[in-house]
Amino acid sequence: MSVKEVLNITVASVVTHASSKIKVPKVAPPPESCGDIQCLTPSQLLCIGAGIIFIIIHFYNLIQRNFPESFPQLSRLYTKLPYIPYISPEPAPNIISAEETQDKNTSINLQTFFNDLTFTLCIFSAVFLYTFYCDFAPNFVFDRTKKFQDLTQFIILLIAITIAFFSCGLTPTPTPPNPSQPPKGLQPPILPRHQTDEWRGWMQVAFVLYHYFSVAEMYTIIRLLIASYIFLTGYGNLTYFLNTSDFSPIRFIKMLFRLNFMVTIMCLLLNNEYMLYYICPLHTWWFLVVFATMRIGYQYNKQNWFMIMKFAFLFLFCFLLWDLPLLHRYINTDPNETTTTTTTTTTIETAGAVKQLPDLFDIIFSPFTFILQWSQMSPPLYEWKFRSGLDHYIALYGMIFAYSYSKLEKWLIVDLEQNPSLSANTKTQIKVGIFTVAAGILSVWWYFIGSLNKFQYNQYHPYTSFIPVTCYIVMRNIFESTRWRSVKYMGWFGRISLEMYLLQFHIWLALDAKRILWFRPFNLLGFGPESQVGIYSNWVFNSAIYSYLSNLVFEGTTKLNDWLFPNKGVKLIDMGRRCALVFMIGSIGWILALFASFVIAGYSK
Repeated sequence: MSVKEVLNITVASVVTHASSKIKVPKVAPPPESCGDIQCLTPSQLLCIGAGIIFIIIHFYNLIQRNFPESFPQLSRLYTKLPYIPYISPEPAPNIISAEETQDKNTSINLQTFFNDLTFTLCIFSAVFLYTFYCDFAPNFVFDRTKKFQDLTQFIILLIAITIAFFSCGLTPTPTPPNPSQPPKGLQPPILPRHQTDEWRGWMQVAFVLYHYFSVAEMYTIIRLLIASYIFLTGYGNLTYFLNTSDFSPIRFIKMLFRLNFMVTIMCLLLNNEYMLYYICPLHTWWFLVVFATMRIGYQYNKQNWFMIMKFAFLFLFCFLLWDLPLLHRYINTDPNETTTTTTTTTTIETAGAVKQLPDLFDIIFSPFTFILQWSQMSPPLYEWKFRSGLDHYIALYGMIFAYSYSKLEKWLIVDLEQNPSLSANTKTQIKVGIFTVAAGILSVWWYFIGSLNKFQYNQYHPYTSFIPVTCYIVMRNIFESTRWRSVKYMGWFGRISLEMYLLQFHIWLALDAKRILWFRPFNLLGFGPESQVGIYSNWVFNSAIYSYLSNLVFEGTTKLNDWLFPNKGVKLIDMGRRCALVFMIGSIGWILALFASFVIAGYSK
């Protein structure tokens, strides 16, 4: 018997014996959609009506600005509007100087603010109404077709995208003013922002192509990509809180708004459940965990002993939340026992005795069942427990990596690259040796763990996903030239990855990612879903619209986030007025849409 078989039998027997006692969740059939306007919910009417009102207001304002003589009263009103403080979004570090930033923090006329706001809301409305139209396919323009389950096409397309993006150029390498004496700050850091953006971009492109071609053979890779997302959530947020100590309510609200604004609109507009877009609750949950961890006793966050205690308590919390019930079932059951799972307790029926262990997971998340439930599964929290449990340690590992960042960077840059006692040849040999070790560890992991089938791999994933993530970071950052450079367009995809993830379900795919959205005019040209020309033409057409609209929504969300919740310079009462303005316009749209639905319903009778 080989070593691989022994490892599989030893570890899998523990998890399989315990998980076999759990009832298989019941899967409910998805609800049938209704295309009649009378079937629309009040939330859908609210979103549609508000979107129409936003578009009308923007075009009315656009006409007034270009033809002021047609609206003399409105023009006189605009000239009397006062100036208000407006803070432009803060730039990324090392991109715009402090003097340039200070010049942008100026007061603007309320008319300018109103023009920008109506334009942004108009863009939102147009994108969401287009999403609503696509989601109600088949219609006049779009249809639904089965997925093209072809691993070969997936690989060919991914290689073609890689070659195309590499040919478009890489991020330039900064050059020091004096090459003979490069400044200390010019050394490329480990995991710089442009590199993490590129990492997210590669993950997002592979993720959406995996859904498009439905290649089950890539499940392990996609599972690792999702773990990388969660790793970056823990890494990025802890880095921010550790460097800035910014635990203000504004920062907290801005992050929650960024993660949940668009998905909330999608749920209301399309009458979907929050767990359909499970990446958003995952990111939200781990942001809350990182925020709470760093906020408690934040004045001692620079003390190593205090942070070690925090990490230890967080590890214990994750163990109690996800691993303790599994361990308890394994210890207290044998093949002759039966186990039933209830909402708040794990019940073990033995010979004449019943033991109950409170399930901490259900105790914590049961109050939020109305948000985290998945109606197609029973019990309702099963999907959330499964999704969150697959990556319940990788965020903690990202936090530990972020806290150890300075020591890692010092060793690599100061002790190795800037060490005058080591020759260039010796430094290269050390780096090649580290790269080789990382590649070897990754190969061993793939041989024993990564090559398993889907169900076997899920048992190992929460406890081993940090290995390939660490190997990738080492191999990507060990050489100075690769730390500096990244693929520009992949970084662009990485910045809009959240919007791409959400919109893929409705304007790139169809039926909640179970089908492909097909552009019907291709049928008139003789390019049907059965032809290769039609398949690639439809992919290119929908991909162009999908990427462009994702970028529009990203820019709109960023602007709206900065308008409603500016970091500084705007009083709380002004923020309330801005939120009230958006809510008022939305309420008017909902009332008009409700009235229109009654009129149409009465006319149809």
